[in-house]
Amino acid sequence: MEFLKKSIHMDQIGCEEQTQITLEDDVNIADAKPDVYQVVTQQGHIELEEVRASDGHVHVKGVLHFKVLYLADEETHHPACMEGELAFEEQILMGSVSGTDQVQAQAILEDLSVGMINSRKLSVQALLQIRLFTERMKQLDVAVGLDGTEQIEVKKKDLQALDLIVAKKDILRVKKDLLLPGGMPNIFALLWKSCQIREMTFRVLDGKLQATGELSLFFFYEEESETKKAVWYETTVPVSVAIECQGVREGMLEQIGCSIGHLEIEAKADEDGEERVILLDLVLDLDIRIYEETNLSMIEDLYGVAKQADVVRGKGQYRRLLVKNTAKTRVSDQFSISPGMPQIQQICGSFGEVFVQEIKKQSDGVLVKGTVNVQILYESAEEEVPCGCLKGELVFEE
Repeated sequence: MEFLKKSIHMDQIGCEEQTQITLEDDVNIADAKPDVYQVVTQQGHIELEEVRASDGHVHVKGVLHFKVLYLADEETHHPACMEGELAFEEQILMGSVSGTDQVQAQAILEDLSVGMINSRKLSVQALLQIRLFTERMKQLDVAVGLDGTEQIEVKKKDLQALDLIVAKKDILRVKKDLLLPGGMPNIFALLWKSCQIREMTFRVLDGKLQATGELSLFFFYEEESETKKAVWYETTVPVSVAIECQGVREGMLEQIGCSIGHLEIEAKADEDGEERVILLDLVLDLDIRIYEETNLSMIEDLYGVAKQADVVRGKGQYRRLLVKNTAKTRVSDQFSISPGMPQIQQICGSFGEVFVQEIKKQSDGVLVKGTVNVQILYESAEEEVPCGCLKGELVFEE
């Protein structure tokens, strides 16, 4: 007599470790760049180049890419931009990891500050959070029936579980040429550029995933004129892409992480030779998990009618979907200009980065707490200091 089995697949976190890395260095302004009069704002992103496990620890190597918007120490104090990078290499203790484990890594830039040492040198300080974890794919075999002629009575129990169908990493590439509107001046030099994922949703179809969303783009540039006045342009780019994904069907459940992995924004000439085209080349990193809800009638117990039947039981874990929900929350507050900062003439662009600090299960739902770090780039009312940046933190709880 043999058991008839049904297999359920799932993903499990093996071991996990989280640590913070502090970076600090002095950076010289390139000779081709003007002297610094005042730092306006800064932004950065982390690129992990190598994650290698050995017994008891993980070797992490990467680069912090940063750029700084500042006012030039010249007669007009016009905006200028410089870029740089800080390399880092760390050995992180991770007790139960071995050299054969595949370790996943996630890096978050928690804080970045740039100070002025002198007109040709800046101080860069950054706080990085690195999360390391191993992931194991498990198969749970569940007895659902008997194949044989012996007289056996069985007691069954309904089991509702999630079966992991697809677990993979992929990329979504967005490459577009954006033409400036007719009323905007030609581009002489791009000073500041920002791309944020405004919204991205995924839907499982037969043999593919449908990604639909919107990117928010902001450009701050010097116009092509004698005055080299700084102007800005903001736009949105719709995204609608089908991603091949074998083995999936419509109605399956998706859990997909999406983040910007590579970003290039450059100005180029149009058909008339004028710098009016902005080239966007964006790569989104996707962490794809596709599940299917499976209903089983499993054998919970049995006994032999004609003779003794010995039962051998084993323990197993499985995933079950309790609720699937998407929620939004509105966060608002007021910020004031600090003493010594130029007054606001007009807001150019606003940018926010969300940091989730706590996720807590409650009897009536899930409590999510965190902050939104906000930067507001604005045109100044003072001719001597043409622009400024207002920064603040919004706290949310939903």
